[in-house]
Amino acid sequence: MTTNFAVGLHKFLVNYLPSQKGCSPNTIETYRYSFIFFLRFLSDVKGVKPDSVSIAELTRKNVLEFLEWLETERGICASTRNQRLAAIFSFCRFLLSEFPEYIVEYQSILSIPFKRHEEPPISYLTKDGMRLLLSTVDTHDAAGERDFLILSFFLSMGLRVSEIAVMIANDVFLGKPSKVLIHGKGSKLRYVPLAAELVPFVRGYMARRKLDRPENLTNPLFINHMGMSFSRQGIDLHYFQFEED
Repeated sequence: MTTNFAVGLHKFLVNYLPSQKGCSPNTIETYRYSFIFFLRFLSDVKGVKPDSVSIAELTRKNVLEFLEWLETERGICASTRNQRLAAIFSFCRFLLSEFPEYIVEYQSILSIPFKRHEEPPISYLTKDGMRLLLSTVDTHDAAGERDFLILSFFLSMGLRVSEIAVMIANDVFLGKPSKVLIHGKGSKLRYVPLAAELVPFVRGYMARRKLDRPENLTNPLFINHMGMSFSRQGIDLHYFQFEED
């Protein structure tokens, strides 16, 4: 049986955010990502499976424990913790008119403060560090080629995970000058130069996957082992795998 939480979350992500609030796909994906972790917390810590979660589980106590779990068990920083809390705030404001009987609980959740934090100094890889990281990727198979290109785009263009995930073949221009069209936050578009040394690799990568053919220009640039476009989570797993190695 479909729960009231499932109905409310579906309306929030599928109807309310894009249609009423005009949120970009990247913002919606960030919110969706937050609730993936909230559902995981309820399942792992509270013993409430995702298909059994009800609106009654969205309490100030559970939200505070969720935030603590994110920091202690998941090891996230304060700024990411605040992003997860912002997603819950937005959901609670939506639910105020959907489930007014819980208005006191939602107002209590909305009073949870964001955590103050100092911005850490920006760290960066040296050119030698970048070369060393890329050298760990075996490019002799299709998956390795893809991983090498994902890492190369991260390192040479400074892209977000969400920007990598939505790339299609038609976003890549291999003429002169070579460049890539980036779909950024807030539906903003920008061009980023493609490093000259990457052009032959990208051209071969696209040719072997027939992404240079007119009928395939709207296909994802990067796909997973199931032949589907990458999610943010999928790219995270690949990126941190090489970071840990």
